[in-house]
Amino acid sequence: MTLNNLTAYYAQLSFLVTKLPLDVGASFPWYPAFSSPSGGPLSLGAFQGSPLVQLPNLQYERLCVLFNIAALHCSLAFQQRRSDQEGMKASIAAFQNAAGVLSHLLTLLPLLKAEPPALDPLSPDLSTKSIEALRDLCLAQAQEVFWQKGVMDRLKNGTIAKLAAQVAEFYGQASAKAAEAKGAGGVWPAFSFPESLVSHLMIKNLHFAAVAQYRKSVDDLGANRYGDELGRLEVADGYVNKALSLPKRGVADSVLKDLKSLQTILADNRARALKDNNLIYLEAITPLSLLPAIPPASMARPTPPPPIISPLTHLHSSPTGLGKPYFAALVPYEVHLALSLYGDRKDELMRVELRGKAEEMEAREARLLAALGLPGSIEAVVKPVGVPPSLVERAREVRSEGGVERLRNMLGDVRKVARVNQKIMNEAIALLAQEKEEDDSLRSQHGTDRWTRLSSEIAGAQLRASVQNFEGILSAAGESDLLVRKKFGEWEERIEWLGGDERTLESSIPRLADLSPHSLSTPSPQSTSLRTLRRLLDDLHSLRTSRQRTILEANSALTNDDIRPLIVKKAEEGLARVAQKGGELKLEMSSFEEVLQRELNKFEGFEREIKEIGNRQEDLLDQVKTANDAFIHARKTDPSLAAREQALQDLDLAFHMFREILTNLQEGLKFYSDLSKLVGEVRDGCKQWAYARSAEAKEQVQSLLSNAMSGTRISNVEQPAEGRAWRPEDGIRFG
Repeated sequence: MTLNNLTAYYAQLSFLVTKLPLDVGASFPWYPAFSSPSGGPLSLGAFQGSPLVQLPNLQYERLCVLFNIAALHCSLAFQQRRSDQEGMKASIAAFQNAAGVLSHLLTLLPLLKAEPPALDPLSPDLSTKSIEALRDLCLAQAQEVFWQKGVMDRLKNGTIAKLAAQVAEFYGQASAKAAEAKGAGGVWPAFSFPESLVSHLMIKNLHFAAVAQYRKSVDDLGANRYGDELGRLEVADGYVNKALSLPKRGVADSVLKDLKSLQTILADNRARALKDNNLIYLEAITPLSLLPAIPPASMARPTPPPPIISPLTHLHSSPTGLGKPYFAALVPYEVHLALSLYGDRKDELMRVELRGKAEEMEAREARLLAALGLPGSIEAVVKPVGVPPSLVERAREVRSEGGVERLRNMLGDVRKVARVNQKIMNEAIALLAQEKEEDDSLRSQHGTDRWTRLSSEIAGAQLRASVQNFEGILSAAGESDLLVRKKFGEWEERIEWLGGDERTLESSIPRLADLSPHSLSTPSPQSTSLRTLRRLLDDLHSLRTSRQRTILEANSALTNDDIRPLIVKKAEEGLARVAQKGGELKLEMSSFEEVLQRELNKFEGFEREIKEIGNRQEDLLDQVKTANDAFIHARKTDPSLAAREQALQDLDLAFHMFREILTNLQEGLKFYSDLSKLVGEVRDGCKQWAYARSAEAKEQVQSLLSNAMSGTRISNVEQPAEGRAWRPEDGIRFG
């Protein structure tokens, strides 16, 4: 089994433990990693002599699979080449992944004791001490590859000494925990880490402790610390001798060879250092108690792969290749209803309380400004010729959004998807009509006394109601589309001007060549009222930006809000309470009301913000009306100015209509896209129902003919289901 397949199986188990009772009836087998206290790790297919541990518990199977995932990561680490940088990096990553998986396994172990049935005896290699020992062993091996890389990269001896010291520390931790696991066998007195593995860990610990001292001695020699050099060589030699005195049964020859090679190097260096010191330096040999400690440099750390930490997230994410969760729909029907109800309430909150009120505010602002001739009247005074900067900016925005051509294309797209939906619905209607025609024909042919099955109207009442409902929805949607097209027709020309080039835009606006710019710059009641009015319009623009930002944040929060886990948990708790009382396993929708209301309350802040923005807008609009009255009173009446004001106002309003129509079309496309799935389901339901009714009619006709010919009724004998295909309820078993 590949690592990806095993990870996918682990993710599926992680999903199933949230849906099914842990005690599933069937037992999951597990063979301990070591066959005996003195034996080595088991190979595939060599389980016959090992004690079998099997429990009917999904959580147990999940943790056993996690153990195997760590083993596969270790296997991948050993398969990498250690002779090049890429191979070393891959080996380090695999060892760290293995250590991360084992660390995650440690956090899940308490789940075994928290769930019935009693899970003793456990497999000995799933004990806390055993997993800690294996985790530290993986870290030691990852750190050892870091050390090898440091040697290959020719790092400084002091740095290599720190890396080696950490390798020794990891091996020391692993050997100590392996010894503790050996002493905590409990109901598995025969199990421990094999003696050969314990010896291996202790030898590696002493070996790298010696390597660290040797490398540091070379560093001391370079720094003229001759007494420290000799002291470290003696300490290193002591570590090597102690390692060679340990039991060597089962220890790899390569490990012993490396140890003896280090012993030779230490002997040569120690002889040379003693000779030089006796003849030249005459320094006292530094004892171990006075030697500065070598600070370990830890490079390895547990790194669990993301699918292990959050399997459910990656199970739903196709790029990981873990597939879709089995039994994803295995929840009570009331859960679907509660989630649907919550979705409807969120939609109503967004559509009515937030976006609806925001649109009302925008429409009220647009109506008032249009009635007052703003901001066209200001732009006409401030910029009597050319295109005002604010309108240039809006024209640029319209062009960036695709302009009138985009609206035309989207109108065509809406027509296409509407026709597709209508075509699907027509197919459903035709299927129902055809089935009714066939049923009526057979009923007329055989008579109501012999043709006893339900009529089409009764048998297909639910489907016919669904079809009628969707026909009404499509009809209402068509009327809405017609209103949008009418609105577009009214504003198409102005939007086209606004989205055209600057020359076209400028030519659509009347000029005021006789208005003196100098007169505008002279302080006057008109300029004073103009400044006040412009400031208020800027405040309105800022308020509009705040409102749009609030709507976007609310939409994001509502879209990403997922209360399915809470609803499922509530359903499970409700079913558990009912089961304890011995009642019928049925949920009441009222039991979800508290959760639904509590979760909806999370969005009250957005409602408050929209309300506060509305109150502030009303104040500003009142001030705008007052300031505009003062502005009108202060300026002179000019017919050409009025024409320019009206043109600018129309173009400004065309911008708002462009945004409104674009939003309408986007919502329409999304509506028809979502509706097509539902309409397709209804059409498919009609097709399946019509097929089933046709098959049923054929069987009934055959039965009537047979009775007529033989005068007897032939009983149907149920045949054995030979060669039945695998179904999800059959369960999943691994060999």
